[in-house]
Amino acid sequence: MVSRARLSRFIRKRINDANSGRLRDGLTDDISLLRSGILDSLALLELVAWIEREIGVPLDLTEIDVLAEWDTITGILNYINKHQKRWL
Repeated sequence: MVSRARLSRFIRKRINDANSGRLRDGLTDDISLLRSGILDSLALLELVAWIEREIGVPLDLTEIDVLAEWDTITGILNYINKHQKRWL
């Protein structure tokens, strides 16, 4: 399952790669990833693909309210925890 630490590491690596090795300061579990521009649409798709590999189940993107549920690390983890019983 996706842990807070693994998700945070993935996002930090993605940010670092996209910014030529200059990791943004102040990344917390509750900072807006989308509204702040930390993650763009391509990074969001990469995140979805990574989570699908981690949980072993394809996600139905039509069921995700990205700005409401996936804008923070906490929100993404809450979404996963809320739906994980359905995936087992």
